[in-house]
Amino acid sequence: MSVKLPRARLLGILSLTLLSAYFIPSSDSEIVAPRKAGHRSGTSVAPSQSAAMEVLSVRTRDAGLGSDVASGVFAVAKWRVIDAKPIASIPVQVAVPPLAPQAPPLPFRFLGRLVEEGKVTIFLQNKEQSVVVRVGDTIDEQYKVESLDDGILTLRYLPLNQVQTLDVGSQS
Repeated sequence: MSVKLPRARLLGILSLTLLSAYFIPSSDSEIVAPRKAGHRSGTSVAPSQSAAMEVLSVRTRDAGLGSDVASGVFAVAKWRVIDAKPIASIPVQVAVPPLAPQAPPLPFRFLGRLVEEGKVTIFLQNKEQSVVVRVGDTIDEQYKVESLDDGILTLRYLPLNQVQTLDVGSQS
């Protein structure tokens, strides 16, 4: 029953809409002027007789719109090109401090460790060459082995005096 009630309402609204559209006067029908107070109901007044009377008329949709409104609703917007004068460019010189030189990445790869009588020896690979180092050693006059703590080998890059670290694993 709930489906039939909305359908009946829609059918009623549709029929009222069609009836009202049928009885709307066309644009060719005669103009009807409203009655002025003091006139009898049986007489009609022509629109030209009284300037104070307002004339009712029915217009089609296109007739009431001005050409600007009708063309502007769906027309493509035309943008006006403005002659822009270039703004005088001022060269800006930003003082950027030079970057401090940085040490290159460590060229070493950890190979292993050897612990004898409490002394730790670390085996590293540098390109195709194996290197055996202990704390305090210098490698190729470029790197000095400073410390070995908790599996981190600390090396100092001598030309720039910068410290670098290499993970060599924990002592197990």
